[in-house]
Amino acid sequence: MPDMDGIQFLVEVRKHFGLIPFILFTGKGREEIVIQAINNGADFYLQKGGEPFSQFAELLNKVKYAVSRRVAEESLQSSEELFRVMFERANDGIFLHNLLPDGTPGTYIKVNNIACERLGYTEVELLEMSPIDIVPPEHLFKVPQITEKIKNEGHGKFEAIHQRKDGTKFPVEISTSVLILNGKKVALSIARDITDRKESERAIREVEEKLEEQLRVNKDQFYSTLASMDDLVFVIDNNNTFVDSHQPARSNLYLPPEKFVGKQVNEVFNKELAEVFQNVIERVRITGCTEQIRYQLPIIGQSRWFDAKLSPLHNPLGIFTGVTAVVRDITEQVNVEEALKESREKYRSILKNAVIGIYRVREGRFLSANSYAAQILGYSSAEELIESITDIDTQIYADPKAREISKRILLKEGVLENFETPCLHKDGSIVWVSFNAKIVRDEEGNILYHEGTSQNISERKKMENAIRQANRKLNLLSQITRHDIKNQLIVQNSFLQLLEEELPEVAINEYFRKLKNTATRIFSLIQFTKEYEQIGVTEPGWIDCQKLVSDIANQASPEHVLIKNDIDVGFEVFSDPLIAKVFYNLIDNSISYGEKITQIRFSLISSPASQVIICEDDGVGIPLEDKENIFKRGFGKHTGFGLAISREILDITGISICENGKQGEGARFELTFPDGCHRFKNNTK
Repeated sequence: MPDMDGIQFLVEVRKHFGLIPFILFTGKGREEIVIQAINNGADFYLQKGGEPFSQFAELLNKVKYAVSRRVAEESLQSSEELFRVMFERANDGIFLHNLLPDGTPGTYIKVNNIACERLGYTEVELLEMSPIDIVPPEHLFKVPQITEKIKNEGHGKFEAIHQRKDGTKFPVEISTSVLILNGKKVALSIARDITDRKESERAIREVEEKLEEQLRVNKDQFYSTLASMDDLVFVIDNNNTFVDSHQPARSNLYLPPEKFVGKQVNEVFNKELAEVFQNVIERVRITGCTEQIRYQLPIIGQSRWFDAKLSPLHNPLGIFTGVTAVVRDITEQVNVEEALKESREKYRSILKNAVIGIYRVREGRFLSANSYAAQILGYSSAEELIESITDIDTQIYADPKAREISKRILLKEGVLENFETPCLHKDGSIVWVSFNAKIVRDEEGNILYHEGTSQNISERKKMENAIRQANRKLNLLSQITRHDIKNQLIVQNSFLQLLEEELPEVAINEYFRKLKNTATRIFSLIQFTKEYEQIGVTEPGWIDCQKLVSDIANQASPEHVLIKNDIDVGFEVFSDPLIAKVFYNLIDNSISYGEKITQIRFSLISSPASQVIICEDDGVGIPLEDKENIFKRGFGKHTGFGLAISREILDITGISICENGKQGEGARFELTFPDGCHRFKNNTK
């Protein structure tokens, strides 16, 4: 350690050892040294010099004094800390308040947390109040008497009523003592909430009053009360003998009273039931507590269940004299319990043997699952699944994006319907699963868990993939064949055109015209197959009809026809994407056949079971006999393929189309979307 003087040493001691007593014993006597020593925390300053014995005696006294003072300070600090802990952690309200010269309570100086909690005030609010402020106005008349007692005796214990900030009241027992704090008289009060005690006293008083009332009634009145009871009551003495009984008017007894009163338990009941009663009576005698038993007896050819409560009887000297048994027929209750038990067993059996996965999830873990849910993922039992899976996100979902999408839908909608995703099998392979789930919340809206069902759709996925592959191959074959046929038709049409130019007289021949019309017809059929093969190729999805109609109208609307779009914003339908061609065909059909048409209007009509999109124009309309024919392939002035394809497209997702206009007033096409096939995006309706 480098050389340092006494002041520097003092600084280091204070830095490393805190408040350890320190006396600076030095030969330097300058005044600034003394000031530095005191400022840096020296307990005493003692200058060397003079007669050694006296000086060291003084040093010894200083050391003893410094040590004793430090011990006293630490003791005081410890006492203050103990008082603070007791003050704040006490189960009773503690109040420290001023006393005015006349002994009247003044403002609070200090209150503990429990006092604030019980009264409903903050500490700041209470410190601006006095004990009188928390006494209800109707009880203020007691204050002078209590004040006088505490003033004369210096302490007091009394009961009072406190009033909370919200106006409610509760009884308290207060112990108050007068103390001297900083030369002033103050009062320390400890207030104990005696609500429970008062309730107990009130209950005891009520019981006592009822007992007194009972004692005032005579035996006939007592039995009249018993007669109104639906329970059987009988008394068994300490020799296990039936000595008295009361039975309700509408009860079926095992034996009439004259057959069992005066007889012992083992003479009335069979051996097994008699032993049960005798054992229970013995327990009641030993414990002094009421015992309850359930037993079965044959009554009028029917087995009935009873519940008996046996309570001890004592004479005025406290000696056990027997028991009172209150017996209730609980046959219906037992039947309900048995039915409930059977129902639970059936539920457990259904849950266990269901051929659909059933599960419950919280915080990434399974709370419960049935065996089929485990089987889907390759686990031998539900228990193994629950124990093995600690993080569903990483151990079940093969596609993290799918998990995030499912979470987002579930939190937003509260339900998840037919959500298909690849999952991880126990052996590491992929299994396709379809999930249905919903969020379960408590009364406050907090999420308790997710529950739902799961189904293995791997085989279906394989079939869908196989069908898609087959469709792709068939479509490819169809495209190649159609291309070859179209090429041959082009060649044929070229030869027909050359023949018509070189031999004009042939062009007017009936057979030539039929040949030319047949070629045109074949070309139209080839074009129809091109459009038809696209139906069902793409999976259906949710389509915004208002936006779709607007987009088509902007592309297809001629100058002389106004297209009005009155479909509600946000209305979506679940359909094949080719529904766009349906709306296009409707517009094209009106323009092509409406003749005098000036306007086409799309609108939405709601009904309890469905939503209907209306497409109507102000053209010539469609004759009654043609309303269904227009949807048949080949009908019409041209090919008639547009409306035929439209019906096929809509039929994929269960959407129907019909024409209900009036001839001469315009065409009216109605597209009906059944329940589950439509929705309003973002709950716009």
